[in-house]
Amino acid sequence: PYVDRRHSVRRPASDAAAAAADDAEKARRYEEGYRQGWDDAAARIKAEDGRVGVRAAARIEGLAHTQRAAMALCLSQIEPLLTEVFDKMLPRAADRGFVGLIVEEAQAMLRDADGHVLTLQVAPDAVEPVRAALSEGGADLSNVKLRGDAELEPMQALLTHPGAEREVDLSRLLDALDDAFDDMRQSLRSASNE
Repeated sequence: PYVDRRHSVRRPASDAAAAAADDAEKARRYEEGYRQGWDDAAARIKAEDGRVGVRAAARIEGLAHTQRAAMALCLSQIEPLLTEVFDKMLPRAADRGFVGLIVEEAQAMLRDADGHVLTLQVAPDAVEPVRAALSEGGADLSNVKLRGDAELEPMQALLTHPGAEREVDLSRLLDALDDAFDDMRQSLRSASNE
């Protein structure tokens, strides 16, 4: 058989070593370029994350400022109404409802009194309105001892019979509501000024 020796020429050993060294250098440069590409990409991502973080922080600060401004505006708009409710409407409603509440409590306690006398103490000015309301409500006044107590405020009452005692204190309730309203107002003002 005929063999073409032109193509099967062997390279000398020094040429093979040079080619291997050249291939190793190319592989090293490729790896270095690849690593630099990753490092550059990571640096760009980190820089972009930093810019995004700064923009997000600025946006959040702007939203917080907007929220505080909205809260302050809302408070300034509703505060007069709430003040009117707490200073005028609630006390009037409590004053009007006090006698009815006392009558309800007295009737409930009379049902549980098993024939015992119910002692009902109210402020001196409330004695006659409570007596009239009890009469109108059909309460058996023979089992009720109604008396004025100068130590009680206008919207306070003490109902007792052997085995039970109830205190009604709408004045204290109104004071607690006023304190809660003042605390809420202070909290909203503090939050809107932060």
